Amino acid sequence: MNEMEKILNNTENIIQYLNSLYDQGGWTIWIPVIAAAVTATVALLGILHSKKNIRMNARIEWIQKVRETAAGAISLCYSLIYETDEKNAKNILLAAQEKINLLILYFGPDASEKVLEEKDNLLRKENSNEGKNNYIVNFLEEILIDIKKFYERKYSLRVRILKMEIRELNQLYSIEETGERLQDEEGNWIQVKDYPKRYYEEKKKLEKEKNELENSNQLENKIEELREILRNYLKIEWNVAKKGK
Repeated sequence: MNEMEKILNNTENIIQYLNSLYDQGGWTIWIPVIAAAVTATVALLGILHSKKNIRMNARIEWIQKVRETAAGAISLCYSLIYETDEKNAKNILLAAQEKINLLILYFGPDASEKVLEEKDNLLRKENSNEGKNNYIVNFLEEILIDIKKFYERKYSLRVRILKMEIRELNQLYSIEETGERLQDEEGNWIQVKDYPKRYYEEKKKLEKEKNELENSNQLENKIEELREILRNYLKIEWNVAKKGK
C-alpha cells in the first residue's frame, strides 16, 4: 500500500467515525466543518506527494543524462589515446570536448558551495555530495586542457620529424647491406647480418623521445579517477532519489 492509499483509508475511517456520531445525534453541527478540514488535509497531502514525485523524477532524469554523457566522454577520451590517424583524432577530440563541456554545465559551478575540506578527501566521500560540484567542474576543466595537450604532443611537428628520422635510420642500416664482422669460436671472421651497435643506440634515443611525447599514462590515470568520482557521485544521488528527495 502506497502513501496516498494510506491517507485515503485513514480519511474513510474518520468519515465513518463522524457518521456514527451523527447517527447517535451528537456533533451534528461540527461534522461539515471537520469533513471540510479532512478534505483540505487530503488535498494538501496530495499536493505534497505530487511535488515529492516531481523532485524524485527530475533527479532520476538528471542522473541518467549525466551517466550517459559521462560514459560518452570517457569513451571518447580513450579513443583519442589509441587513435593513430590524425584526422580521426581531431574529430574525436572535438567530440570529447563537447561531452566534457556538457558535463560542466550539469555540475555547475555552484557559487553557493563552500570549501568544506581538502579536495581529495571530499571527492571520495561516499555518504554525501555536499561541496563536490565545484571540485568536479575544476577536474573536468583540467581534463579539457589535458586532452588538448595530449593531441598537440602526439601529432606535433617534432613527432613527425622523429618518425621520419627513424624511417631514414632503418633505410640507412638495411640488414641486408650492413652488419658487423665478428669472430667465431675458431677465430674466423664472419659477416653477421645484423644491425650495428650504433644503429640500436640511435634508434633507442629517437624512440625514447617519441614515446615520451606520445605517452598517455598521466591522462589515462586522470580519466580513471574521473570515472570513479562520477560513479560515486551518481550512486549517492540515486540513493537520495529513491527517498523522494
